[in-house]
Amino acid sequence: MEQNDIQSQHISGQRWLIRKLIQNQQTKQVKACSAQLIEHPAAGFTTYFLGGITVMILTMSFALASINVEQPVQPIEIHSPKYTVAELDLGRYNDCRFDCTAQIWTENDQYAIDVEFDYTGYKNGNGVGHSWQAIEVTRIEPKAVFDADQDVEIDAYIDRWEIQEMNEAVKNAIREKLGV
Repeated sequence: MEQNDIQSQHISGQRWLIRKLIQNQQTKQVKACSAQLIEHPAAGFTTYFLGGITVMILTMSFALASINVEQPVQPIEIHSPKYTVAELDLGRYNDCRFDCTAQIWTENDQYAIDVEFDYTGYKNGNGVGHSWQAIEVTRIEPKAVFDADQDVEIDAYIDRWEIQEMNEAVKNAIREKLGV
């Protein structure tokens, strides 16, 4: 039994030694092949040639990238003495209160502005005599600005004062539509 253990250890040791010798031989072969490739006269030329092409491509790409840089387009400022509401969507039963939509035109019909808004309405009065209903637009948010043909969306800046004027136009259009 002891002799079998010694023989198996001896055999496994020999196998390990043979594996190591094979690995060393393969490493020497790889080193020899790579040394032959590096020492080859065409390898130096190829290295310089590929390096030159790489530098040329990078230089051209940077040069072309700097040429194609465009100046950012400044947004058009929207100003109008009067706004008119062309389309007002208060829902199927005129019960929309949140996320209602409208299309507002500038006075000279140069720009159409799509807006989304929220509004509240309330009735005030004591039931005797006159009672009135007030409409208040609580939020108005421009979504898109189009040219007169409504086929091109325009990058536009709308001042706070202009938004207030649009708010009044929407408020008046709601009053007209609801008959208030």
